[in-house]
Amino acid sequence: MAALVASNQTRDQMTEFWNKHSMAQSVEEMMLDSKAETLTQDEHPEVMGMLPCIKGKDVLELGAGIG
Repeated sequence: MAALVASNQTRDQMTEFWNKHSMAQSVEEMMLDSKAETLTQDEHPEVMGMLPCIKGKDVLELGAGIG
C-alpha cells in the first residue's frame, strides 16, 4: 500500500511539473532551456541532413521530446 501511495505522489508531482512547464508550448519549455531556439537553429540543419530522403513516403513520427 505504501508503494502505491508513493507512486501516486510521484505521478502527481510529475503531472504538476509538466502542467507548469508546458503552458507556452514552446521549444524552450520542451527542452527546459531558455536558449533552445538558438540551439535548434544550429542543430536542425545538421539533424535534417542526416536523414534519408523521405519523398513519396509516409512518416508516422520523426521524433518526439528530448533525446
